[in-house]
Amino acid sequence: PGAAAAATYINFSANGTILGGGVYAADTTTASGGAFAVLLPTVPSHGQSLEFQDPLLVWHINAFTVNGNGKTITCLGSVDTTVVANTRGLFFKLQWSAADNTWRMS
Repeated sequence: PGAAAAATYINFSANGTILGGGVYAADTTTASGGAFAVLLPTVPSHGQSLEFQDPLLVWHINAFTVNGNGKTITCLGSVDTTVVANTRGLFFKLQWSAADNTWRMS
């Protein structure tokens, strides 16, 4: 069997729009004003997977917000259009489900 493809790590520290898959390390310590938000893709593809992590363990001080960009985000039975990550060291994954027309958090 072949080796698994390496994950694409993207570091960012400002408002913006997520364009592709990968592991996004959100540094809220260098963002203007600390906390910041990102928009998920407007036209996600079925199965598209995005991962977010708190690389400096500071989201409990400066929250990181993920905006569904018009799409819903489902987590533990709760459905919303935004997720506010304010837990130190949090790591979470969102995967697009075209069948349910929602992002599923794990």
